[in-house]
Amino acid sequence: MILTIRRKLEDRDVSPMVLVRVLSKGVWAVRNVFDLRYHPERHYMRGPGPAYARKQRLEERLRAEKARDTFNVKRPKTNPQLAPRT
Repeated sequence: MILTIRRKLEDRDVSPMVLVRVLSKGVWAVRNVFDLRYHPERHYMRGPGPAYARKQRLEERLRAEKARDTFNVKRPKTNPQLAPRT
């Protein structure tokens, strides 16, 4: 990192944004080396996975087919003359 800054300064091709970018990359590199905390969210899956999504799509498709089948059932027509009296 220091060599990169030195080269940039020797070339006199340094703008403030280049210097900030190089310094921030260096700071993040040092921070990541010394960041030894345990982060379980990096190791464990959160939320439903792909198998759950497949199962839900299959169940939704079956519900839709069942609803369509019950809607399209032919109901017998009743003859008003033969209908029971109330």
